Amino acid sequence: MKRLTGRGNPDAAAMRTGYLALRYHIEYLGWLAETRKWLAGSTLSLADFAAAAHLSCLDFIGDVTGSSRPRRKTGTRG
Repeated sequence: MKRLTGRGNPDAAAMRTGYLALRYHIEYLGWLAETRKWLAGSTLSLADFAAAAHLSCLDFIGDVTGSSRPRRKTGTRG
């Protein structure tokens, strides 16, 4: 956002730190998907949609490989 708002370039150190933490967060999302009905609890919430949108973007740019994606449960969630 800094570049878009004209406040300079992004903080490279912060971006590296975030990128290194990405694998941990993907693993945590996978654990949530395996142990819960929905990510944030027993009902579908904005957290599920936000996670799906972020994972979709990461997949599009190639930062999430097939082995690091959270597993998808089979069956219905109803």
